[in-house]
Parts: sequence; structure tokens; C-alpha cells
Amino acid sequence: MCMQQELWYYNYTTNNSTFHHRRLSVILEALTLLLILTVALSANLFAIVAILKSYNGRNIHYIFILNLFITDLGITLACMMFALYDVFNPGYIKCFDLLCKVQNYMGLVFHLSNVFAVCLIAIHRFLGVVVPDRITIRKIHAYVMLGVAWGIPSIVAVFPASGLLSASVYTAGAHACSPDWHDSCPFFILMIIFLYGIALPTMSICYSLIIREIRRSEARLRKTKSRPSPMRPTVAKYQKGRDSLRDTSETNCGQENNNISTVSIQVAMTTNEERERRVSTKQSVKHRRHPTQRRANMSADKRVALTCGLIVSTSFACWTPYFIIHATCAWDLVPSHGLGVFAKWLLFFNSALDPVIYVAFNKRLRTSICKKKLDTEKYTAERRRQSIPAESEFKETNDTERNKN
Repeated sequence: MCMQQELWYYNYTTNNSTFHHRRLSVILEALTLLLILTVALSANLFAIVAILKSYNGRNIHYIFILNLFITDLGITLACMMFALYDVFNPGYIKCFDLLCKVQNYMGLVFHLSNVFAVCLIAIHRFLGVVVPDRITIRKIHAYVMLGVAWGIPSIVAVFPASGLLSASVYTAGAHACSPDWHDSCPFFILMIIFLYGIALPTMSICYSLIIREIRRSEARLRKTKSRPSPMRPTVAKYQKGRDSLRDTSETNCGQENNNISTVSIQVAMTTNEERERRVSTKQSVKHRRHPTQRRANMSADKRVALTCGLIVSTSFACWTPYFIIHATCAWDLVPSHGLGVFAKWLLFFNSALDPVIYVAFNKRLRTSICKKKLDTEKYTAERRRQSIPAESEFKETNDTERNKN
């Protein structure tokens, strides 16, 4: 019967020690999942609001980062909520076949879109750092890439939901409906090829080339910095002209017939040399600012590359245990309940890590979030100050009416 729950999980028929052990497991699972859900929900919401406030319409990188946080928020709402309820009421979803298929579909869409989002970030940083002059990603290109990143997972998730390449089955260790990894080897192999044969090599190659380009830029900047600064012939020419102008002026002071022509020559030479000096000064300042700007850009590229590299590393570190223990079509392995919960919770933990890592390395978003928090605290304090006089006035009015009576 579908209403018959997973009583083996609680094991009411065994002795008291086993019952307390099962109850302790339920409490531990619920607390850890509730903590992950709270961090993921708050961190993703804060990051999304901060990006929407900081986005100026020109930085396309924010579009891809926002897409990543949306997928993490989808995992939080569409997967963690069901799993948390299933911890206290295991197997309830088996009573609703349609709900099981819908949950399986949404879980696959958001998880695969999350992998696509990380891939798009890596590709965009590669194009912006390694080949910025050859390929330019505009906003229309970004929207097309996002459409592909959501369209492919939406199509792939139809196969297990409709029972073509796999089936939607309830997994007690995952506390959710997922594809039948044991009886659907083609679908499992397809996922492994996509994750570890396409996505991971693509991101690894992109970040390897980004790191190599950053090191080359650092080497070029070191050579430019160690090179002696060239003399400015224009300034020397200007000083020489001033000296010759002074000598000419002193010589011509005694020549009364050429006084008017000498003054005209002096004014013309002074005007030309002043113009040359200003041009030379502007070029010198521009030459000094150019390496500084390059160092600032390179530092920003290095910080973004480090941030996205950490996101890639943590994503695949959280994904790998889940696919290892569910590789049951390759070998006859039945994972324990605790191992299944650990792998699934680690997969959920990735959705909480992404916004935390990105906000930790992005000063602008940290400032925006802190400012939002301070504004909220100021607003709350102001409302409290406004409510205190109103309460005092109401109390005085009541006292006055009571005295009159």
C-alpha cells in the first residue's frame, strides 16, 4: 500500500537502543539539512538582490553569475524542501506518482542547469581574458547562451520523467525521487559523459589558459617595470629653447632697430614650446597611468579567475560522491542509508557554497549586502523611535480621560 511508510527506517519493532539510534539519525539529518537550507536560501537571496542593485547593464559577467544563483535557489526550493519533509515523513511521495515525476524533473533541470551555469562562467572568462580582441560577447549572445543552458536540461529531464531512458523512483537515502540509476545504465552513462567528459574538461582547459595568460601578463609588466624610464627629448628641447631664448633676448636688448621683430620671435617660440611641453606632459602622464591600469585589470581578472575556479572545484567535489555511490549499473553495490544521505546533503551543500564563495571574493557585493543590512537596522530603529512617542501620547490621553472621569 502507498500509505505504508518506510517503517524500516524507524524500526519500531526492534529494541529501544535501535529505536533511539533511528530517532537520533532523523534529528541529525533534519538539523543538518535545515542548516544547509537556511544558508542556501539566505545567501542566494542576498546575492541576487545585491547583483540586481549593482548591475549597470554593461557587465555581462553579472548575468552569468545571476543565472548560477537562480539555479541554486531553484535547487533550494524545489529539492531541499521536499527532502526536509521526507525526513519526518519518509516515503510519502510514493503515494503520488505525478508528484514524484514532477520532483524528479525539477531536480534534474536545476542540477543540470547549475552545471551549465558554471560552464558558461568559465567560457565567458576565457573569452574575456585570453581572446578579448577576437570574440566579444554582447548581451544578445549572453541571452542565447542562457537559453541553451536551460533548454538542454529541460529536454534531457523529460526522458526519466516520461520513462523513456529511465524511470522516476523514490530513493530512501536521497529522500527524493530520482532517475533509476540501477536499471538505466544508458542514462547514467550519458550523465557521466556530460559531467566528466565534457563539462569538467571544458572548465579545466578554460581556467588553465586563463592562468597562463595572467602569468604572461605579469611577466610582461615586470619587464616593463624593470626597464629604465626613457629621457624626454621634448622637455630637453624645451629647456634648451628657453636658454637660447634668454641669450637672444639679452643680446637683442642693445639692438634698437630689431626690437619689434625680436619680441615677435620670442612670443612665437614661447607659444610653440609651451604647446610642446603640455603635449609631452600629457603623454608622460598617460604613459605612467597605462601600466597601473593594466595591473588593476590583471588583478581583477586574477580575482575573478580564482573565485570561479573555486566554484568549479567545489561543484565537482560535491557532485562526485553522489555519482560514485549511485553507479549501481556498473557494479552490484547497494549503498547504506547514511552514505546516501551524506552524498545527497553534500550535493545540496554546493548550492550554499556558490553564493558564499562569490560574495566573499567580491568587494562590491559585500559592500552592497552590508549597506542593505545597515539600512534595514536603521529603518527598524527609526520605526521603534517613532512608535515610542505614539505609545506615550496614547498613555497620556488615557490618563487624562481617567482623571476627568
